[in-house]
Amino acid sequence: MRARWIAVALALVALDVYLLLEHWNDVAGNVEAQFIIVTPAFLIQHLALRRHVDRRHAETEQRLGKKVAETHAQVAELHALHVEGQLPDRFKP
Repeated sequence: MRARWIAVALALVALDVYLLLEHWNDVAGNVEAQFIIVTPAFLIQHLALRRHVDRRHAETEQRLGKKVAETHAQVAELHALHVEGQLPDRFKP
């Protein structure tokens, strides 16, 4: 299935190259119009994707920060138990 998509993509690229090299006078206006149409859409998509990625990164950083804080608390409890002989507060009567 993947090989079929690769073959289709290569065929389309070959057709594009053929049209651009052999029929430039026929397709020049369409190419210019496509640049005018596609450029704003590309920029909007890029900005939206960047915003989405930044938001997901911030969420991940926040979750990791909480996990690190929990891990530090557990390490401190283990240190107090093994080095200082103190029970964690949750085990004290």
